[in-house]
Amino acid sequence: MGADGNLLVRWERSAGLRAPGAPAEGALVPNGTGYLLSVGSPAQRLYPRAWAASRWLSVLSLPVVAAMPFVLVPAPYGLAGVAALVAFSCWLPGAAVGAMARARMTRRLERTPLWSTGSGEGAWSPPAGRLVRLRGTVAAQPTVASLFTGRPVVMATSDCAGAVETRGIDFAVELDGGHVLRVPAREALLLGRFQRVRGQPSCGPLALGMVAGQRRLRSALLHADGWVGRLLGLAARELTLAPGDPVEVCGVVDFEADPEAQRGFERSPAVRPVLRPFAGMPVLVAREDGTSPTAAGTVTSTPE
Repeated sequence: MGADGNLLVRWERSAGLRAPGAPAEGALVPNGTGYLLSVGSPAQRLYPRAWAASRWLSVLSLPVVAAMPFVLVPAPYGLAGVAALVAFSCWLPGAAVGAMARARMTRRLERTPLWSTGSGEGAWSPPAGRLVRLRGTVAAQPTVASLFTGRPVVMATSDCAGAVETRGIDFAVELDGGHVLRVPAREALLLGRFQRVRGQPSCGPLALGMVAGQRRLRSALLHADGWVGRLLGLAARELTLAPGDPVEVCGVVDFEADPEAQRGFERSPAVRPVLRPFAGMPVLVAREDGTSPTAAGTVTSTPE
């Protein structure tokens, strides 16, 4: 690899574009850039086969859709009609799968009862294996920098022209009454309203690449067509979760050993509550920003 290639690799690592993948086991501790938790939209995570089928359906339908204006009514359509129908055929299958995923997440939040933690030692009492929905605030803890805005966060989902990547670390949520709940980042799915990135993303100019059939974010620092990265930067959006943000979490209650708690000479080890996925659904983490109706049991997010 030449000097330019080494420079690009160092830049991507320092900017967080090459965040390490999350290991299968162990805690995800702060590491400067966070761990790459997932690639793709929630629809790709919940329905990977249906999402892949929708992509193939879009490709296979292009010749048929492109010929429709000329076969049926050629005069009113023309090139504008061809372009509109092709764009519609590319968008519709993925949008349908995305709508299915959002409906499934919405039903999960609506049908899961909101558990009141209250206060005091005896207030936290859901048994292990119980599906619950809880409200709280992300506790004060170490953070990592988000990819596009550089905000100190515990999780962030970055979206640029359809390339979606989620980075983060394990984090704790402080519930009512002072109880603390741990959320494993690798098993969580962040929901909320994406915000447009103002100005140049903090990771620098962007490019899109294909890896194993998936769109990935790449640095355009040394690309000759850097203007393309600047245009892509205008489409950059980001959803972040930081300490102090109010959240609503949904998952199955479990208990694990708490290495930070000390119980002196007691025989029973200290434990702490943690959320786990349930029935093929990851732990849902919905950020409440005042405009999101998650408190009423719905999910607010822009279409994938």
